[in-house]
Amino acid sequence: MGQAAPEEFVAFVAATSGGLLRAACLLDPEYAEDLVQDTYVRVAAHWSRLDPVTAPAYARRVLYHRAVDSWRSAARRRERPSDALPERAIHAGTSAHEDRVVLQQALATLPPRQRAVVILRYFEDLTEAETAGVLECSISTVKTHHRRALSALRALAPMLVADDVGEQRPRPDVPSPRAGSRAATVRSLP
Repeated sequence: MGQAAPEEFVAFVAATSGGLLRAACLLDPEYAEDLVQDTYVRVAAHWSRLDPVTAPAYARRVLYHRAVDSWRSAARRRERPSDALPERAIHAGTSAHEDRVVLQQALATLPPRQRAVVILRYFEDLTEAETAGVLECSISTVKTHHRRALSALRALAPMLVADDVGEQRPRPDVPSPRAGSRAATVRSLP
């Protein structure tokens, strides 16, 4: 941790751990706590050079990069998730728990960058530009991953993705959503 006061870092961890853990659970539920711990180890190594205002954004960037790195290395040594959905049909009256399970299974089938884009855009509610900044890629790359991910999610779990998510042209029969209100088009899960 260098020359930084330990109590400052402890306060930082207390303030950011909930959000990072929620994001990590969506990125990799099996290793979420390990991912957050690894993130804090890396942030602590640079703590003395970090600005307290930008430290949460830096931690989030480290989390997403560590997740993508772990997926790449894990692909060589872990089993692959199945592309098959549960055998029973899922109806509109499903419980929030069942929706979470379907969402996690669907997210697990996406390639790492697509999964990160979906989580940043819909669960972190970041703009395309902010997502590109976190993932350190271009906005067009974010758009491409977003389009491909939503197409795959619509095929796997259509009940979780509205038809108009990601469309460029407004539909005349549907009122246009408020700019930036992506959260309104994807069912939120508790």
